[in-house]
Amino acid sequence: MIQNENITQLSDIELLRLYKDTTLQVYTTEFYNRYAHLVYGVCLKQLDKKEDAKDCIPLIFEKFFRTARKQDIHVPKNLLFVISKNEAYSFWLKRERKRKQEKNWKHHESNADHFSKNDGFQRLYHQERIEEPEEVIRKSINLLPEKQRECIQLFYYHKMTYKQIADEKNMPISTVKSSLQNAKRNLRNILNEKHPGIMNTD
Repeated sequence: MIQNENITQLSDIELLRLYKDTTLQVYTTEFYNRYAHLVYGVCLKQLDKKEDAKDCIPLIFEKFFRTARKQDIHVPKNLLFVISKNEAYSFWLKRERKRKQEKNWKHHESNADHFSKNDGFQRLYHQERIEEPEEVIRKSINLLPEKQRECIQLFYYHKMTYKQIADEKNMPISTVKSSLQNAKRNLRNILNEKHPGIMNTD
């Protein structure tokens, strides 16, 4: 292991490569210390609440380091930024969904004369358990071949451009485009087979 005083001299790419090879937390700690304040800023801008922003930070770094264990990351700061934006937005959606469900619960409880607490709970429980289209699509994407899966995830969920994906995956832009086209076609086939009707448009 590299001595602690030398770790600060390593580039981001070197830190992540060493972490991938060793899984030692000292490398992720150094990377976290470099960018935690920037990630916090992204989260605070999206969520408006300091506590929510702080709660979101570990989720972002966990996802980033999970990606770093599986693949080489050529532009770490860019990938961390797009993961931060997407995870903060996802956190916001979950928070708003929970707030709406609590509001619906209070509405049922206070406005229905024949309200049954058990019936009301069952309605809201099953509403929560219904798998949303977004989750169905995410699971279907996981069934795609590796190159197609990675390209479509970077393009749709991380909002990367063709060039950014090409740089990140170290492949020609033409390969990125063909992988995305094949991924879209295969994803449509998977969804039509397993979840008919979920995709109504091309």
